[in-house]
Amino acid sequence: MSKAKNVFLTILKCIGLIAAVFVISFVIATRPYFRGENLRVPFDGDTSRSKLVDEKGLFDDSQTEEINSLLRLYSDELKMNIVVFAAGNARSDSATHDFAANTYDSMMGAEYTDGVILYLDFSNKRPAYDVLSCSGKAGVIYGKHIDDILDSTGRYLPKSGTKIDPAKIVQAVKQFCATISRYNSDYKPNSLSYERDTVTDVYFFNSGDEFYVTKEKAPGKRFILILGSFLAGAVIGMILFLVTKSHYKFKNTMNPSAYVARDKTNFREKSDTFIRTYTTKTKIESSSHGGSHGGGHHSGGHVSGGRHR
Repeated sequence: MSKAKNVFLTILKCIGLIAAVFVISFVIATRPYFRGENLRVPFDGDTSRSKLVDEKGLFDDSQTEEINSLLRLYSDELKMNIVVFAAGNARSDSATHDFAANTYDSMMGAEYTDGVILYLDFSNKRPAYDVLSCSGKAGVIYGKHIDDILDSTGRYLPKSGTKIDPAKIVQAVKQFCATISRYNSDYKPNSLSYERDTVTDVYFFNSGDEFYVTKEKAPGKRFILILGSFLAGAVIGMILFLVTKSHYKFKNTMNPSAYVARDKTNFREKSDTFIRTYTTKTKIESSSHGGSHGGGHHSGGHVSGGRHR
């Protein structure tokens, strides 16, 4: 067999091995019995919780009603809660994320409910800091688009320190609702795609027709870990094989009878005698699944992002 053909067959075997590892990793990672408890609380159809919270006192009654009607209309369409918070008090950037998540969860009366809260900073802090915080299935749908959603909404918002026109804020809310509706329509389920709240270590993902919020690693995260382990093992095994092969020349074994002079050697007695024995002992360690938990406070798992203006 030619050297070129040997190389070609070796490449095919490697491709086949990698493909097998990929398939095995995918099957193991996405098996249903790996799923933990689903913490998500689906939307119950009550749109009355979708509303404007006007901490700044910007809007008159007609503007407030206009925004509330709009939010409830989109809440019914998207099957999730939608809250807009017009902030009047200054908060640090990091505190704003926690405040938005806590405010949303308090208004919904539970954690991990399907919905979003748009926090708009009108506190005169420079620069202003707006946040979009997503809970439940919203974390999966909007997690990768938070920056785009905030940028789209921000076109109608005043720059830090400039005059605030409530009518333009109403336009910003309309733009926000239209944008999240578009991303919701464009969403394509992907079993390996996921979002993660790093504070509470909660994963958001979609599997089949169902959205999940779990403390267990998402299938996509598990797939990466399993595939990485398999590939690392395959690479290490290949390296060890090549190193060993380079140190030893493997040849066909010689028959011992070739070294025996049959006309001068006669065996009159045969016996098996054990000269010495070896005993090995291995300690089996017990496994423990205990772990430690990090600090940090967060009311429920949220996927959030912020934008200065």
